[in-house]
Amino acid sequence: MTFGESVSTCFHKYVDFNGRAARSEYWWFFLFCVLVDLGAYILTETFGTRLFIVLSLIALWLPLLAAAVRRLHDAGMSGWWWWTTFIPVIGPFVLAYLLVQLSERWDNKYGAYAGKQKLPNPAPAPPTPDGSPSMPSRLEGGGTPSSG
Repeated sequence: MTFGESVSTCFHKYVDFNGRAARSEYWWFFLFCVLVDLGAYILTETFGTRLFIVLSLIALWLPLLAAAVRRLHDAGMSGWWWWTTFIPVIGPFVLAYLLVQLSERWDNKYGAYAGKQKLPNPAPAPPTPDGSPSMPSRLEGGGTPSSG
């Protein structure tokens, strides 16, 4: 996905938190946001008002958040992982690590894979038998402890 396609897609999906976003879509849009914020900072310093910074934050925060959630979906993670950004000091680094993960190259519960080289869905884990404990019970003989 190109820079222009990414910006267009993210603004068309302004508050769409469903589906998937490829790495290129998210990171091109992230670069666009950084450039807009840099321009807003320059205008703020030039004119001595915070209006430009406030407007850029209002205009870009929701689409960047939605793109980040879709990006997490593309890597097979819940969008709720975005909240790690509020962990002091390490939170933004954890989120950045999650956002750079490779896409799942198969359809996942968040949507279809849109890439060129789709892999078949991985086989599900074998089911566990219902009702049988994984470890032997400490209470033998009908569930009552033996007195001795």
